[in-house]
Amino acid sequence: MEAFSVGIPAVVSNVGGVSEIVDSSNGISLDKNFTPDELMTSIETVMKNNESLSVGAYSSWQASYNEGKNYSSFSVFSQQSCLKHI
Repeated sequence: MEAFSVGIPAVVSNVGGVSEIVDSSNGISLDKNFTPDELMTSIETVMKNNESLSVGAYSSWQASYNEGKNYSSFSVFSQQSCLKHI
């Protein structure tokens, strides 16, 4: 997410919740047992498509991980949760 905030696409291993963040618009998600050749191919693909993936990375961050948006959503959620317990 930090890389996305400055438009850097990601090449990641698909473990944990990574597939919820990285998709074909903002990077490449490799199988958890990827080979060195798959990694090299993925890096080359990102380099060739850097402009569109950079835009996708920043757009993903802006839409889902922007601190202003998240702080506001968390604040509303917290207030509603607290009111339920009063």
